Amino acid sequence: NLDGLSWRKIEAKGKIPPGRSHHAAVVTKEGKMLVFGGQVSKKRYDNALWLFDIEKGEWTQPNSVGSIPRGRAGHTLTAIWTAANGGDSYIMFGGHVDQHCSQELFMLSSDKMCWIKPACGGAPPAPTSGHVAVAIGSSLAIFGGYCYTRVGTQFWNTLHILSTETWLWSRPQMTGINPQGCSEHSGVVVGSSMFVFGGTRESGEATRELLVLDLSKLQESELSSTRRQADGSHGFLSGGHNSSR
Repeated sequence: NLDGLSWRKIEAKGKIPPGRSHHAAVVTKEGKMLVFGGQVSKKRYDNALWLFDIEKGEWTQPNSVGSIPRGRAGHTLTAIWTAANGGDSYIMFGGHVDQHCSQELFMLSSDKMCWIKPACGGAPPAPTSGHVAVAIGSSLAIFGGYCYTRVGTQFWNTLHILSTETWLWSRPQMTGINPQGCSEHSGVVVGSSMFVFGGTRESGEATRELLVLDLSKLQESELSSTRRQADGSHGFLSGGHNSSR
């Protein structure tokens, strides 16, 4: 409850999904929570969809058709308007698949629950997990993440943008500071700015840096975490882990 800032446990009913971590969730246009994937055991990733009706407090498992993605964890699921679907769609990108990082991209239609795998061109991100994905109009922006490679774990600090009108990836040249690569950070878009907070660095340490990227100018700068923000410009954070807990 955001009015009283009071947590409570929901005694959900219906077909409740197994416990999981590193899954992805998105809010549908009907105000329901859609969950995909996640790690459900040490060696098993889920590839089912789960839908939670917030008003009824009930879980269901909707059937999906088409090019259903393999089970994965560390991916993202983003609600976005696409001309190809003529409405809202959900775009899934990356994650861990069969112990390897993926650069696969799938689109799920919101009305028919049909998965398709668009043929994308341009300059796509490398195989990535633990990244941030946000919608910018009808485009998808991917920032950061990591991947296991032959030379060790690589942490990315790059921004890639996918147009869902042309299905072409681009890698804009950012100015300002050069942020370190990070993974498992959080990111949101407010107006024409993308805010990124926290994450894990190559050293294994968790960071508390707060970055902002001006999407209209692609000018990246670091904000002081101690700066007093104007009322009405707050965000909410909960959970996560650092090197000590």
